[in-house]
Amino acid sequence: MSEEGKRIIEINGIKMEVDLREAKRIDTFRVGDTVKVLMKKYGGGYNVYPGVIVSFVEFAKLPTIEVLYLEYSKVSFAAINSETEEIEIAPASEIDTSLSKAAIEDTLSQAVNSAQKSLDEAKARIRLFREYFGKHFNKGETE
Repeated sequence: MSEEGKRIIEINGIKMEVDLREAKRIDTFRVGDTVKVLMKKYGGGYNVYPGVIVSFVEFAKLPTIEVLYLEYSKVSFAAINSETEEIEIAPASEIDTSLSKAAIEDTLSQAVNSAQKSLDEAKARIRLFREYFGKHFNKGETE
């Protein structure tokens, strides 16, 4: 023990300074680490989602951790810093998370396909507008 009652222990890559009178947690995070994301729900309560740290942004006034997390079948991002009140992260072990590369890629591919479908539909609406409604406007307005 370094000081009376204090010692530093490491469990699964997480360093903690332990004091029998007071426990203080020291987490070491790296880009690519899997985490649990605790988010406050509207109306009270909390949800826990699996996530991964994607970057550390060293803003001068507000250093921020960016996390990609899976909220059911939706992939979202969260920015976490000292002013974030409704989101927390904690290290996740392999047992805690069911993240797999294939599952995440499948979810992201579904999101891309859905966005592409929406884009294709919007382009079709523009084409139809120009084809059928454009003739009702002055020629100069449609070009």
